[in-house]
Amino acid sequence: MKKLVAIALLLCTVFSMFSFIPATKPATVLKKEKRFFSFPITGTVDGAYMGSPGTYQYTINGSGTTPTSVTITVISPVSATVGTYPFTGSNPQYFATGMGTATNNTIKTIIFTVTSSTSTGYNIDIIGLN
Repeated sequence: MKKLVAIALLLCTVFSMFSFIPATKPATVLKKEKRFFSFPITGTVDGAYMGSPGTYQYTINGSGTTPTSVTITVISPVSATVGTYPFTGSNPQYFATGMGTATNNTIKTIIFTVTSSTSTGYNIDIIGLN
């Protein structure tokens, strides 16, 4: 019986030693990818213009990952430039404000956030009443 226990103990020791064998290749290291985007960034938002339904186009200008200004243009029912508004704030979040009266409160604030959680590398929030 002592011989059987010794053999069983030896077998268990040998099998447990297999877990100490070093890996044949190094472990894969996940690297965070930097998202790159370029300015200008454009888009549209529906709202109201002088009491009628309207569509606004925004063009965000900047360099690197920092937005500097946004130009807002009415493209429907007429074509007219509303204005250019500077961004304030710092990485990762920038704010452009002051366009509420000119856009009939369709666009009151634009928030530009640099983020790695989206495929574009940024997020744009348009805050308004309509």
